[in-house]
Amino acid sequence: MIINDIIESATLRRDSEGFEADRTFIISDVKGSAEAKLYNAMTMAGIPQYGDPHPSIPDIQVTDIIAMPLKSGEKIKISVTYSIPGEDDAAGDDQSGKLVITSALTNEQTHFDIDGNLISVRYFDGTTTGINITYSPIEVQRPQMRASFTRKEQSLPKDNIREFLGKINSIEWSGYPAETWLCSGIDVRENEGFFEVDYSFEFREEKWLGEVVIPLNSLTASESPIDKASGNGYGLFNVYRTANFNKLGLSF
Repeated sequence: MIINDIIESATLRRDSEGFEADRTFIISDVKGSAEAKLYNAMTMAGIPQYGDPHPSIPDIQVTDIIAMPLKSGEKIKISVTYSIPGEDDAAGDDQSGKLVITSALTNEQTHFDIDGNLISVRYFDGTTTGINITYSPIEVQRPQMRASFTRKEQSLPKDNIREFLGKINSIEWSGYPAETWLCSGIDVRENEGFFEVDYSFEFREEKWLGEVVIPLNSLTASESPIDKASGNGYGLFNVYRTANFNKLGLSF
Protein backbone atom coordinates (compact mmCIF):
# COMPACT_ATOMS: atom_id res chain seq x y z
CA MET A 1 0.00 0.00 0.00
CA ILE A 2 1.40 3.35 -1.05
CA ILE A 3 0.39 6.53 0.77
CA ASN A 4 1.01 9.96 -0.75
CA ASP A 5 0.50 13.16 1.26
CA ILE A 6 -0.59 15.63 -1.44
CA ILE A 7 0.99 18.89 -0.28
CA GLU A 8 -0.47 20.83 -3.22
CA SER A 9 -3.99 20.13 -1.92
CA ALA A 10 -3.32 21.29 1.65
CA THR A 11 -5.28 24.32 2.87
CA LEU A 12 -5.17 26.46 6.00
CA ARG A 13 -7.92 28.79 7.22
CA ARG A 14 -8.26 31.08 10.22
CA ASP A 15 -11.31 32.75 11.72
CA SER A 16 -12.37 34.01 15.15
CA GLU A 17 -12.41 30.42 16.44
CA GLY A 18 -8.81 29.71 15.42
CA PHE A 19 -7.09 27.66 12.70
CA GLU A 20 -8.57 24.96 10.48
CA ALA A 21 -6.46 22.88 8.10
CA ASP A 22 -7.09 20.22 5.43
CA ARG A 23 -4.75 17.50 4.19
CA THR A 24 -5.28 15.08 1.32
CA PHE A 25 -3.87 11.56 1.00
CA ILE A 26 -3.95 9.23 -1.99
CA ILE A 27 -3.69 5.50 -1.28
CA SER A 28 -3.07 2.84 -3.90
CA ASP A 29 -3.19 -0.95 -3.80
CA VAL A 30 -5.81 -1.04 -1.05
CA LYS A 31 -6.69 -4.60 -0.12
CA GLY A 32 -10.15 -5.96 0.59
CA SER A 33 -13.58 -6.10 -1.03
CA ALA A 34 -15.13 -3.07 -2.68
CA GLU A 35 -17.17 -2.43 0.47
CA ALA A 36 -14.15 -2.76 2.77
CA LYS A 37 -11.61 -0.71 0.82
CA LEU A 38 -12.77 2.68 2.13
CA TYR A 39 -12.60 1.49 5.74
CA ASN A 40 -9.23 -0.22 5.24
CA ALA A 41 -7.80 2.91 3.61
CA MET A 42 -9.11 5.25 6.30
CA THR A 43 -7.76 3.21 9.22
CA MET A 44 -4.39 2.14 7.85
CA ALA A 45 -1.11 3.17 9.47
CA GLY A 46 0.16 6.52 8.21
CA ILE A 47 -3.29 8.11 7.94
CA PRO A 48 -4.07 10.60 10.75
CA GLN A 49 -6.84 9.30 12.98
CA TYR A 50 -9.67 11.05 14.77
CA GLY A 51 -8.29 13.17 17.62
CA ASP A 52 -4.67 13.14 16.42
CA PRO A 53 -2.94 16.55 16.81
CA HIS A 54 -1.76 18.51 13.78
CA PRO A 55 1.97 17.90 13.15
CA SER A 56 2.91 21.59 13.36
CA ILE A 57 -0.08 23.75 14.42
CA PRO A 58 -0.89 23.65 18.14
CA ASP A 59 -4.43 23.28 19.57
CA ILE A 60 -6.06 21.72 16.49
CA GLN A 61 -6.76 18.02 15.95
CA VAL A 62 -8.40 15.70 13.46
CA THR A 63 -12.17 16.31 13.64
CA ASP A 64 -13.28 14.92 10.28
CA ILE A 65 -12.05 12.20 7.89
CA ILE A 66 -13.62 11.44 4.49
CA ALA A 67 -12.68 8.49 2.23
CA MET A 68 -13.81 8.23 -1.39
CA PRO A 69 -12.73 6.16 -4.39
CA LEU A 70 -11.16 7.87 -7.36
CA LYS A 71 -12.57 7.28 -10.85
CA SER A 72 -10.12 4.48 -11.56
CA GLY A 73 -11.48 2.56 -8.59
CA GLU A 74 -7.95 1.44 -7.73
CA LYS A 75 -7.02 4.41 -5.56
CA ILE A 76 -8.65 5.94 -2.49
CA LYS A 77 -8.66 9.64 -1.64
CA ILE A 78 -8.61 10.54 2.08
CA SER A 79 -9.50 14.10 3.14
CA VAL A 80 -8.50 14.98 6.70
CA THR A 81 -9.72 18.12 8.48
CA TYR A 82 -8.00 19.57 11.56
CA SER A 83 -9.80 22.09 13.75
CA ILE A 84 -10.34 23.06 17.37
CA PRO A 85 -12.45 20.25 18.89
CA GLY A 86 -16.00 21.01 19.95
CA GLU A 87 -17.82 19.80 23.03
CA ASP A 88 -19.20 16.78 21.18
CA ASP A 89 -15.88 15.51 19.83
CA ALA A 90 -15.11 12.03 21.17
CA ALA A 91 -11.48 12.79 21.91
CA GLY A 92 -12.64 15.06 24.73
CA ASP A 93 -11.84 18.60 25.77
CA ASP A 94 -8.38 17.71 27.07
CA GLN A 95 -6.85 16.82 23.67
CA SER A 96 -4.45 19.75 24.01
CA GLY A 97 -3.43 18.32 27.38
CA LYS A 98 -4.22 19.09 31.02
CA LEU A 99 -1.22 21.06 32.22
CA VAL A 100 0.58 20.77 35.57
CA ILE A 101 3.63 22.93 36.37
CA THR A 102 5.87 21.90 39.25
CA SER A 103 9.15 23.31 40.52
CA ALA A 104 11.77 22.31 43.06
CA LEU A 105 15.41 22.79 43.97
CA THR A 106 17.77 20.10 42.67
CA ASN A 107 21.44 19.38 43.28
CA GLU A 108 23.82 20.34 40.49
CA GLN A 109 27.60 20.57 40.19
CA THR A 110 29.14 23.72 38.77
CA HIS A 111 32.65 24.91 38.00
CA PHE A 112 31.64 28.60 37.86
CA ASP A 113 30.58 31.34 40.26
CA ILE A 114 27.66 33.73 39.63
CA ASP A 115 29.87 35.93 37.42
CA GLY A 116 30.92 33.05 35.17
CA ASN A 117 34.42 32.78 36.63
CA LEU A 118 35.99 29.37 37.19
CA ILE A 119 36.06 28.36 40.84
CA SER A 120 39.68 27.82 41.85
CA VAL A 121 41.61 27.73 45.10
CA ARG A 122 45.25 28.79 45.52
CA TYR A 123 47.44 27.29 48.21
CA PHE A 124 50.89 28.66 49.21
CA ASP A 125 53.08 26.10 50.96
CA GLY A 126 55.55 28.68 52.32
CA THR A 127 58.22 28.40 49.64
CA THR A 128 58.89 30.94 46.86
CA THR A 129 57.63 28.56 44.21
CA GLY A 130 55.13 26.59 46.19
CA ILE A 131 51.91 27.84 44.62
CA ASN A 132 49.20 25.24 44.14
CA ILE A 133 46.02 25.91 42.16
CA THR A 134 43.04 23.58 42.31
CA TYR A 135 39.98 23.70 40.08
CA SER A 136 37.11 21.81 41.66
CA PRO A 137 33.33 21.75 41.09
CA ILE A 138 30.98 22.52 43.96
CA GLU A 139 27.43 21.37 44.55
CA VAL A 140 24.66 23.98 44.42
CA GLN A 141 20.88 24.05 44.54
CA ARG A 142 19.26 25.02 41.23
CA PRO A 143 15.58 25.70 40.53
CA GLN A 144 14.10 22.99 38.30
CA MET A 145 10.81 23.56 36.46
CA ARG A 146 8.77 20.68 35.10
CA ALA A 147 5.76 20.78 32.77
CA SER A 148 3.45 17.78 32.49
CA PHE A 149 0.50 17.26 30.16
CA THR A 150 -2.15 14.55 30.34
CA ARG A 151 -4.53 13.83 27.49
CA LYS A 152 -6.57 11.02 25.93
CA GLU A 153 -5.36 9.47 22.70
CA GLN A 154 -7.05 6.87 20.55
CA SER A 155 -3.95 4.79 19.79
CA LEU A 156 -0.83 3.74 21.66
CA PRO A 157 1.68 6.61 21.06
CA LYS A 158 4.60 4.40 20.05
CA ASP A 159 5.72 6.85 17.36
CA ASN A 160 5.73 9.75 19.84
CA ILE A 161 7.81 7.76 22.31
CA ARG A 162 10.30 6.95 19.57
CA GLU A 163 10.44 10.51 18.23
CA PHE A 164 10.37 12.66 21.39
CA LEU A 165 11.44 10.76 24.52
CA GLY A 166 14.95 11.77 25.59
CA LYS A 167 15.09 14.58 22.99
CA ILE A 168 15.35 18.34 23.45
CA ASN A 169 13.33 20.96 21.59
CA SER A 170 14.93 21.77 18.23
CA ILE A 171 13.13 25.12 17.87
CA GLU A 172 11.26 27.54 20.14
CA TRP A 173 8.52 25.82 22.16
CA SER A 174 5.91 27.52 24.36
CA GLY A 175 7.91 30.75 24.10
CA TYR A 176 11.18 29.20 25.31
CA PRO A 177 14.39 29.03 23.23
CA ALA A 178 15.61 25.89 21.49
CA GLU A 179 17.49 23.26 23.52
CA THR A 180 16.05 24.37 26.90
CA TRP A 181 13.39 21.64 27.31
CA LEU A 182 14.00 17.89 27.61
CA CYS A 183 11.22 15.35 27.08
CA SER A 184 11.84 13.28 30.20
CA GLY A 185 8.85 10.95 30.22
CA ILE A 186 5.92 9.57 28.19
CA ASP A 187 3.74 7.34 30.38
CA VAL A 188 0.68 5.52 29.04
CA ARG A 189 -2.38 4.00 30.76
CA GLU A 190 -5.17 2.21 28.89
CA ASN A 191 -8.62 3.33 30.03
CA GLU A 192 -12.00 2.38 28.52
CA GLY A 193 -10.79 2.08 24.95
CA PHE A 194 -8.58 5.18 25.10
CA PHE A 195 -5.01 5.73 26.20
CA GLU A 196 -4.28 8.32 28.90
CA VAL A 197 -0.85 9.68 28.10
CA ASP A 198 1.36 11.75 30.43
CA TYR A 199 4.04 13.85 28.69
CA SER A 200 6.75 15.27 30.99
CA PHE A 201 9.31 17.97 30.18
CA GLU A 202 12.23 19.37 32.19
CA PHE A 203 13.47 22.95 31.76
CA ARG A 204 17.10 24.06 31.89
CA GLU A 205 17.82 27.74 31.32
CA GLU A 206 21.47 27.13 30.42
CA LYS A 207 20.40 24.60 27.75
CA TRP A 208 20.85 20.84 27.84
CA LEU A 209 24.52 20.71 26.90
CA GLY A 210 27.38 18.58 28.21
CA GLU A 211 30.07 20.60 30.03
CA VAL A 212 33.69 19.46 30.38
CA VAL A 213 36.42 21.14 32.46
CA ILE A 214 39.89 19.60 32.22
CA PRO A 215 41.46 18.74 35.61
CA LEU A 216 44.87 20.44 35.89
CA ASN A 217 47.78 20.22 38.28
CA SER A 218 49.21 23.38 39.87
CA LEU A 219 52.05 23.80 37.33
CA THR A 220 49.84 23.45 34.27
CA ALA A 221 47.14 25.67 35.74
CA SER A 222 49.67 28.45 36.41
CA GLU A 223 51.17 28.36 32.91
CA SER A 224 47.97 27.77 30.93
CA PRO A 225 44.91 28.47 33.07
CA ILE A 226 41.50 27.21 32.07
CA ASP A 227 39.62 29.85 30.11
CA LYS A 228 35.90 29.63 29.34
CA ALA A 229 35.94 32.37 26.71
CA SER A 230 38.68 30.85 24.55
CA GLY A 231 37.77 27.24 25.29
CA ASN A 232 41.20 26.40 26.73
CA GLY A 233 40.55 23.37 28.91
CA TYR A 234 36.79 23.94 28.64
CA GLY A 235 34.10 22.76 26.25
CA LEU A 236 30.34 22.50 25.70
CA PHE A 237 28.94 19.60 23.67
CA ASN A 238 25.60 18.63 22.15
CA VAL A 239 24.72 15.36 23.89
CA TYR A 240 20.96 15.15 23.13
CA ARG A 241 19.23 14.66 19.82
CA THR A 242 16.53 17.19 18.96
CA ALA A 243 12.87 17.07 17.92
CA ASN A 244 10.18 19.62 17.10
CA PHE A 245 7.98 19.56 20.21
CA ASN A 246 5.34 21.69 18.45
CA LYS A 247 4.35 18.59 16.48
CA LEU A 248 2.86 17.14 19.68
CA GLY A 249 0.19 19.84 19.80
CA LEU A 250 1.10 20.63 23.42
CA SER A 251 2.00 24.11 24.66
CA PHE A 252 1.47 26.49 27.56
